[in-house]
Amino acid sequence: MKYFFISDIHGNYDALTSVLKYRSKHYPKTEIICLGDIVGYGAQPIECINEIFNLTDKIILGNHDSGLINKTEIIHFSSNAKKVIKWSQKLIRFNNIKFLKKIPLSMQIDDFLIVHSSPSSPDKWKYITSIYKAMEEFESTDYKKIFFGHTHIPLIFKKDDNDVKMLFNDELTLEHNNKYFINPGSIGQPRNSDNRSSAMIYDSEAMELLFLKIPYDIKSAQKKIIDAGLPVHLAERLEKGI
Repeated sequence: MKYFFISDIHGNYDALTSVLKYRSKHYPKTEIICLGDIVGYGAQPIECINEIFNLTDKIILGNHDSGLINKTEIIHFSSNAKKVIKWSQKLIRFNNIKFLKKIPLSMQIDDFLIVHSSPSSPDKWKYITSIYKAMEEFESTDYKKIFFGHTHIPLIFKKDDNDVKMLFNDELTLEHNNKYFINPGSIGQPRNSDNRSSAMIYDSEAMELLFLKIPYDIKSAQKKIIDAGLPVHLAERLEKGI
């Protein structure tokens, strides 16, 4: 089976539509998996929710999605994130809320686990950003392959008998005896200094990963953020990929 992983769309419908067009052209037979944070930061949360709802049922709840439906307190969110959540709550409709409330925090698919933040405590929204943190999380689960989002950084943590390594390969064939944490990066707000949307293909039979970089109309997404009266910084950072 071939899967098309997307994560951290964050209300950026311009980015999402570009990625989906790319998939339709190059990987039409892949099954879409969404690792959460459909909303937040961008100016089109409802469009993104509806699009994802129509695409797949393999979806994980992100912290911004959870904050939008008051399932997670947003007290620890950044000031800009809080502003967008409160703004989005004025737009959201009953069917959107109903949809988001059904989304789980983690899900097993085939022989792998999907989660937005961490397998040890998916509702605490931990960031797996270092080898040390990855080591702790590897100890918390028996799954050999865990796909996660949240950090907006496309990367792989690999654990073998000796240690844990952080990899930034564009392609990788997984090994049966090792364990992996795999992050496809962000569709709508990349933070790896590359302003293109990041997505990933996983071939479960060949155990092969392929990371994708897909350009989109950044100016259009920026204009929508500014026109909506949302913080200008959220528009500016899209150009820089930070």
